[in-house]
Amino acid sequence: MTLTLAAWLTLDPNARRDAACESRAAAAKSAVSHGTYIFVADESDFDAEVKAVGKASWSGIPIAVKDNIDVADFPTTGGASFLANSIPQIDAGVVGRMRQLGTVVVGKTNLHELAFGITSNNGAYGPVRNPVDPFLSAGGSSGGSAATVADGTVPLSLGTDTGGSISIPAAFCGVAGFRPSLGRYQGDGVLHLSWTRDTIGTHAKTVADLRLADEHISEQPRVPTRPMPSELVVGIANYFYQDLDPAVGKVAEQALEALTRSGVRLKHVDLPPQLKYAEEIGRTVVGWEAPRSILAYLRGLDPPYCGLTFEDVIAGTSSPDVANLLQHLRDDPVLLEEYREAMKARWQLRHAYASVLSEAGVNAMIFPTSPVLPPDLGLDKTLTLNGRDLPIFPTVTRHTAPGTVMGVPMVTLPAGSAEGLPVGITLEGGFLSDPALLALAETVESILIS
Repeated sequence: MTLTLAAWLTLDPNARRDAACESRAAAAKSAVSHGTYIFVADESDFDAEVKAVGKASWSGIPIAVKDNIDVADFPTTGGASFLANSIPQIDAGVVGRMRQLGTVVVGKTNLHELAFGITSNNGAYGPVRNPVDPFLSAGGSSGGSAATVADGTVPLSLGTDTGGSISIPAAFCGVAGFRPSLGRYQGDGVLHLSWTRDTIGTHAKTVADLRLADEHISEQPRVPTRPMPSELVVGIANYFYQDLDPAVGKVAEQALEALTRSGVRLKHVDLPPQLKYAEEIGRTVVGWEAPRSILAYLRGLDPPYCGLTFEDVIAGTSSPDVANLLQHLRDDPVLLEEYREAMKARWQLRHAYASVLSEAGVNAMIFPTSPVLPPDLGLDKTLTLNGRDLPIFPTVTRHTAPGTVMGVPMVTLPAGSAEGLPVGITLEGGFLSDPALLALAETVESILIS
């Protein structure tokens, strides 16, 4: 199936039921061919649920859910084999809202183990393969969430984002992704890494679908109309346009030229000097919060999971890169004073950024989502960029990480392709500017696909 969410809503009940069953079957195939899912709903149980949803507005529309978000009666593994038999009894808040609308969960999508990485090369359940090229990464940690939308299995998928885990998979798989402002969506029922940085987000085929989903998840109205291109002032900063893969840079340049031709005004913005410390701030925050977040989630589970220690988590982790990260957090933990200073610096950065956007008079910032094209599967430590071997995590997340530290909203959408691979562009707004940012992004999308 390749229908958008909006198209699903036009189907009559019988057609929707038939299409939903086709979606579940497609998910089962995708789980085998591309490692997109860890768990797919049983056929008979799924058929029964589709028939039982009644006349709710989104009755029978299939969605996928990242496997660190609780869905009642589905395992929540977090991509780790030691949680393979952990089955929550209640839905996470956002999942409960989606089910109230009538959607049915096709399955739980694969991810970077414990959501602690950006390649989705999972040592326990195998890698998520990019639908464009199965030998490339789908991005992470919400790789399965983006990939299942890209391959047409579902029109909407729920993922989570710490440092770019919605945005990067959207860019690498060629779909749209929305990371809302921190706190816009309920955060309960999630195996989190960071209460300061994490949020549930969405993947869909189009920005229009992201807007539609946000309106129903947040229960807040959309901006009534999309802005005209001539009404938009979009900020660009040198920080986001240096040391790019030349192919990414070319697509970004072409996108900016298209926006200018349509009447969008581009304005150079000098970002606050604190931004250069964002990666360090974010790393410190996650370093303090991740061990506590993981253990807090485990404490809420039934035995034997509620008794697991951090040592047990390390021992049960199958992905070498994640196990090494966890061991580092155990052996060289972030100190309380370091965490306090990082949180103080985070607030200073957020206020400075808000002031810069306000003084510049821009509606949003725009930048290439990642400096690089989707990397080969298996590149978990370093990649090559402009002739230099660089650490993969901070390189891939260089552009998205600052906004996730500040907790501001981002919309990612396809900007074009290079070497046959998708290139994403991200629009980033001020804190709680979500409805206006989504409307702006739909206008930008209409320009780039015209």
